[in-house]
This record gives sequence, C-alpha cells and structure tokens, in this order.
Amino acid sequence: MLNIYRSQRFQDELAEYNRVLSKLHMPEHKRRFQALIDDLRSHALLINEAHASANDGKLSPKSIRENIASMAEIRSELKTLCKGL
Repeated sequence: MLNIYRSQRFQDELAEYNRVLSKLHMPEHKRRFQALIDDLRSHALLINEAHASANDGKLSPKSIRENIASMAEIRSELKTLCKGL
C-alpha cells in the first residue's frame, strides 16, 4: 500500500520544515508555517487513506488528484519560505 506519510522523503521534508519552524521568532510567521505543516500532514493522511485496502476500491480519483495538487502547492510554499529565511 502506498504510504506517503511513512516515506523517507516525506519524513526528511517534515524534519527540515520543523527545523525551520523552531528557528522562527515572529509569532505570526510561526503560526502560518505551523499551519502549512499541519495542512501538509493532513493531505498526506488523506491520500494514504484513499489508498488503504479497507476502502474496497472506492477511490475518488478527482478527490485524490485535488489532494495531491493541494499538497504540491503547500510543499512549494513551504520550500519558498524556507529559502527566504
């Protein structure tokens, strides 16, 4: 089963984002960055659940595509914010 959340790449990215988060000092920036990390995690979990064997093939391709696109946008925003620091 596909498990994005447990993949090494995803875990490495989360670790990097959490390192950057710990270095932020302005509360509003810290809240925004934490919200993006939380959104990234939730989209990864939704994608994992969609691929779970318990769903008995009841996948909604449109929903999965939307989650993947949202996750890509969040990752891009997080990477841009990391570069800007």
